[in-house]
Amino acid sequence: MDIWPRQHGVPVTLGELAADVPVPVGDYLDVNATSIVGPDVACEPNSAFGRDCVAAYVPHDDPERRVWVTIFDLVSTGTTFEVSIPFTWSTQIQTGSDLTLWYQDDSSGGHYWMAVRAINSGQSVEVWSSPRNNGLAWTYRFNTIPSQVGPDSISSLSSTLNGVITNF
Repeated sequence: MDIWPRQHGVPVTLGELAADVPVPVGDYLDVNATSIVGPDVACEPNSAFGRDCVAAYVPHDDPERRVWVTIFDLVSTGTTFEVSIPFTWSTQIQTGSDLTLWYQDDSSGGHYWMAVRAINSGQSVEVWSSPRNNGLAWTYRFNTIPSQVGPDSISSLSSTLNGVITNF
């Protein structure tokens, strides 16, 4: 069994959570890099260019500390899920701290959302979005107060209201 961090992969755990079912053993997205921040993944069937999921991470060898995204399908093997047809892209978003990624339906067809601690601009937490059918192109939406670390988690309160959890 490999131990994270593996030289050429970002660890993700793929599967369904159900009562009395353990979380599956993690697998690796083969992106030829390790991440300097905790990676995150969000899924919505047939969304990002027809794929199911978007993973975000910061490769250890990117001197600009840009967030990279990989879009991919989840294929069920009957007992597990496997990554299929991955495609990786660099974004303009920069961070040296944690990030969080989520998907949310809304009146315009749904969006993937990402919150990161900015490298500059007072090191506030920035929030970015990408349309449901994309996952590769990201638009800056707003920022919050400065934070010592990046965001840890997200909670969806309604179709338009979210809570980003971060330490100050």
